[in-house]
Amino acid sequence: MSDGPPGVSIPPAAGVLAPTSVRGTTETARNPSPYPMSSIRILGLFTLAASLACGQVFIDFENITAGDQPSDFLAAYGIASITSSGGGTAIRVYDYGSEPIIVVPSGTKAFLPSGGLYPSPAGYFTTTLTFATPVTYFSFTKIAEQTIPGHPSLTYGIAGWRAQAFDESGGLVDTAGIGLSGGLDFPSPTPNVEFTLAGSSYISSVVFTVNYNYMSSAGSVGIDNFQFAPVPEPTSGAVLAGVAALAGAWLIRRRRSKAA
Repeated sequence: MSDGPPGVSIPPAAGVLAPTSVRGTTETARNPSPYPMSSIRILGLFTLAASLACGQVFIDFENITAGDQPSDFLAAYGIASITSSGGGTAIRVYDYGSEPIIVVPSGTKAFLPSGGLYPSPAGYFTTTLTFATPVTYFSFTKIAEQTIPGHPSLTYGIAGWRAQAFDESGGLVDTAGIGLSGGLDFPSPTPNVEFTLAGSSYISSVVFTVNYNYMSSAGSVGIDNFQFAPVPEPTSGAVLAGVAALAGAWLIRRRRSKAA
């Protein structure tokens, strides 16, 4: 597993060696190679670069300070901007560590899109995630609730919500949601529920809509574990392929010169 920005992991592409497989003497002893170790490291670096170019991005928010966030706080992760409308609460990262009945998929922090706040405002609030480059899919996980010893069963609800994915022309790609029209989504039991947006077109933006009314006890919905895969740029793939071919040719030439 290679490291991206804080809170992001980018797994190697299928069939590609992880960085640990191209360094250290243990691996060399198990798989003897005619190439010197420095050459193996060079090939490993090119392999790692290719995996990063084709990798998935995973955001669990654990390394982001809790609180209200600026619109570009996920720019380093490939989400160029996050904006809201409707006059609701600010977009924020919330730490559920002090709330034992809430189960966050990864750690204790989650993302809260814009929502309502008791006693006002109430109504519909939207939060738009715009990607720096189109992505092939977008998935997220909704926080869940659990009954703790001595605590009665939970019967209250959170705000109804919907997530929609759009392509670069504004066409709807996919949608998911619970209770948007009624403004009420009853608590989800553990384990946490994952939703994936995908379709025949690439996704350029995702819009979360929250409907908060006074029947619900929470003005927004906690979501976590953003995951998406940027569409590889053709020029990037061509450059990586060209560099890899040059590296391979250099290694072959070096091997032949040593054999001579």
